[in-house]
Amino acid sequence: MAQGDRLDTVLVIDDEPVLCEFAAEVLKRNGFQVVTTTDPRKWKQACGQLVPDVAILDLFMPERDGLETMRELRDAWPSIRIVAVSGSVPVASKAALKAAAHLGADHALAKPFTEETLVGIVRQLLSAKA
Repeated sequence: MAQGDRLDTVLVIDDEPVLCEFAAEVLKRNGFQVVTTTDPRKWKQACGQLVPDVAILDLFMPERDGLETMRELRDAWPSIRIVAVSGSVPVASKAALKAAAHLGADHALAKPFTEETLVGIVRQLLSAKA
């Protein structure tokens, strides 16, 4: 846990409600506080006063480009760790994940992924942050 007894907080932004629910369930079960939104334009409202330690961000969403959202997250919280996620078109996904890594994502993750992979990446990013 970071900063005393405060739970590490993970923000999940994905237009697929099933992925948001999966990530929230898995991360909560593993001791994290989780905030989700399926609308990338509403991440500030979803967080309220919380400052997330990690954001899991889908790169391809209909409402807004994930790279734009990633820049906004970095502007709001420069120390946030970002996991860029993609799984739409395989070739486009690989290119987008590479671009996200070059533009500041701390980790790129292709969908689908397992519970163990997700939790492992979040823990790894948090331990590197400490």
